[in-house]
Formats: sequence, C-alpha cells, structure tokens
Amino acid sequence: MFVWCAYYFAPYKLAFDIKIATFNWTILNKETCSQQHQPLLLIIIRSSPDRWDRRKAIRATWANPCTYDRLRVRYIFLVGTYAGWNKVTVNQLLHLEFSLYGDIAQYDYADGYTRLPVKQIAAFIIATQYCSNFPFVFLTDEDFFVHIPNLVNYIEHIKMDDYNTFIGGYVYNDSSPVRQRLSRYYVPAEVYPNGTYPWFTAGGATLLTTQLIDRLLKELPKLPTRLHLEDVTTGIVLQKLRVKPRNIEKICILWGSCQDIPLERRIAVHGYETTTDLKRDWHKLNLPSTC
Repeated sequence: MFVWCAYYFAPYKLAFDIKIATFNWTILNKETCSQQHQPLLLIIIRSSPDRWDRRKAIRATWANPCTYDRLRVRYIFLVGTYAGWNKVTVNQLLHLEFSLYGDIAQYDYADGYTRLPVKQIAAFIIATQYCSNFPFVFLTDEDFFVHIPNLVNYIEHIKMDDYNTFIGGYVYNDSSPVRQRLSRYYVPAEVYPNGTYPWFTAGGATLLTTQLIDRLLKELPKLPTRLHLEDVTTGIVLQKLRVKPRNIEKICILWGSCQDIPLERRIAVHGYETTTDLKRDWHKLNLPSTC
C-alpha cells in the first residue's frame, strides 16, 4: 500500500511515495504496547527530534505515570529524523534518550511542519500494527498540556457502538483554504478548488479509535487530493467515510476558547511555548500521586 504525500513550499512543490507495508523505523520498541494488561488509551505525542527539553518536561508533568492508571494508559513520543547541521549528534542523543526511557519512536523520514502527513501516517501505523490492543488513541503535540484523568473519564462515557466511527477534538467546521502563497497553510486552487474544507479536528489534539484509524489508513491511498495539512486531509477522508467529527469542548486550541472552563476540568490545552509555563500549570493542579 502506498500513500502519496505532497508538500508545498511557496513557491516550490515536492512529492514522494510512502509504502506503509515497509515503513522504515530507526527507533522503535515493537513490544511497547504488548505488556499492557488493561489497555485503554495510547497517547502519541508528536515531537521534534532536538526538543529533549520539552520531552523531559512532559515526562515530569502531565505524562508522569504516577498521576494516572499505568495499566490502562501509555504514551509514545513520535519523531522523524533530524536534518540540521548537527544531525549526527541529535540522532545519537535520541538513541541515548530511548535507552533511558524507552518511550520514543523515530521513523526514517525528515521531520518538519510540512512533513506532518508522514508523521500522521507513522502514528497510524503504530496504532494499528503495534498497539492495536488499545481501543483509543490521542494524537497531540509537545506544546500541549493534557489532563490524562479527564481524558480517560471522557473516553469511559463513549458508547461501544460508536467505536467504529468515533473521532473528536476541537472541530473546524467552516475553514477555507488559504490562497496566499507565502503562508504555511497555503493550498493552491488547482490542488483543492473548493471554497471550504470538510469538518476536521485540530491535529494537535485529536481523540479517535483504533478501529477508525484502520479505516483511515485504507482510504488514504485512494485520495485524489493530497495536502500538507494532515488534519484537513483526515477531514477529507472522514467526509468520504461519512463520519462527522465530534466537538470536545474541553479541548482548548484557540486563545480564550476555554475561559469559562477551569484548568482542572480541561482535557487538553494548546500554546505552551516554554517548559516553565507547562510546569507552572501542572503544579497548579496538584494531582494526587500513586508513587
């Protein structure tokens, strides 16, 4: 199975094929999910290879297994390869980090914003090939704060009859393509001529089932439209599958979108530019520890 990915760099355009069946990994513990006795939720954190400071902060705060049920929840940092001038050092440090924590998966494609579709495919492959025992997957980014107990509580109220179609998050239901060539969101009319996108969830905080991920992976190669915006692409496939994403009001993406919801009731919050801000809000919660 091939997925054709196109990336738009104003004014340039690149494209290449990805073969899912032989997707290449440079760091991966294929048994990472097999030891869970009561699997419920896999959290895949999209990270940059050189941002070990953020990964360290996340491990010490909201991903700290002392504050949630470790038998039901597992997290993985997902990174691509580093292409900077010090790539040898960065990739060596990643292997060292993996030997210490065992919570990193690295695929053999260059990392970067315009390559998020590859990272999305990598996340889907992990969920379906190595962690299919987890019924739910939460896709997030390293600049998010995630309240795992609240997320688990939300999942526990989802009906099993909905598992084949469930996807939720902060839903964009009236977004239009950006036609300004220098924008990072630029999509030319010849690639996507419609005036609006289908409904889609913000890519940095999306909850969906492994059953639906399997359906998405099967449909992706059939798409006539390939965008560098992975969340929009998912929305296009969802429309084809006649699946409508659900809005989860306690997932806070835009500034001020959750002003009426106290921090302790939120599920995920976007916009943590520094690890100091992340640690500050984590300490505000003062969650009980089981360790």
